[in-house]
Amino acid sequence: TASEHCSSCDAKRETAEQLRETVEQLREDLKVQTQLRQQLEQRQSSLQLEHSDCKEENQRMEKMLMEQQHVIKLALARILPKRTGRISFCQDHKKTLSNYAEMCQTE
Repeated sequence: TASEHCSSCDAKRETAEQLRETVEQLREDLKVQTQLRQQLEQRQSSLQLEHSDCKEENQRMEKMLMEQQHVIKLALARILPKRTGRISFCQDHKKTLSNYAEMCQTE
């Protein structure tokens, strides 16, 4: 019975050692997973900030585009006045447009 008791103690010690190793491995895994989670949270935060910056830039660009379109429409209304049913160039701008067209053809 003493040998049975020793063999039972040895089995319990072995099981305890295996459990300690398992716990240690789980702690290491948890540490790695925690670090990974922190890295992913930092990356997410960085991407959210980048997205916010891009969204703001997009809004600025859309506003600038609308302003440019407005200026172009105003300029075209001045260059191409509609006095009659047909479009005719303003004489002041006709010469400038002709010079520009000639310059483009020579290049």
